[in-house]
Amino acid sequence: VVYYDGIPVEVGETKNDSSYRKIPLTSKVIAFLKEIQAEQERNRLALGPAYKNEHNDCICTWADGSPISPNTMSSRFEAFLKRNGLPKIRFHDLRHSAATALLKSGADVKAVSKFLGHSQVSTTYDIYAHIFAEDAADALTQRDEHFGI
Repeated sequence: VVYYDGIPVEVGETKNDSSYRKIPLTSKVIAFLKEIQAEQERNRLALGPAYKNEHNDCICTWADGSPISPNTMSSRFEAFLKRNGLPKIRFHDLRHSAATALLKSGADVKAVSKFLGHSQVSTTYDIYAHIFAEDAADALTQRDEHFGI
């Protein structure tokens, strides 16, 4: 969404073709999204013509249907971290945390690469090379322990 003087004026295109992708969701996430959808419908009915329908495909909206700015999401995330005594990270860093957790749990690198929207698996390898190095070191340590080295 592009803003002009704080007003959302258009929905922009994604960065590249690989940005258009299907992302698997757990049943809990689906249930949560359905709750949001139901709340948006209640707001739409309550506000009638005052409800802003032009962005009705957005998930993160205010009660009047207008989209919530990514900057607002980031600042609220930062406040959440501070309130809970957590280290300061960017909202975008959650993407890296998710990718790291998936790779460390043994998920297929190609599947993780597709999930992240990387057009090449090599991009995922380059960004997360440290995880593969850690896994190799862990495997060697386990080998040494197994053989009593």
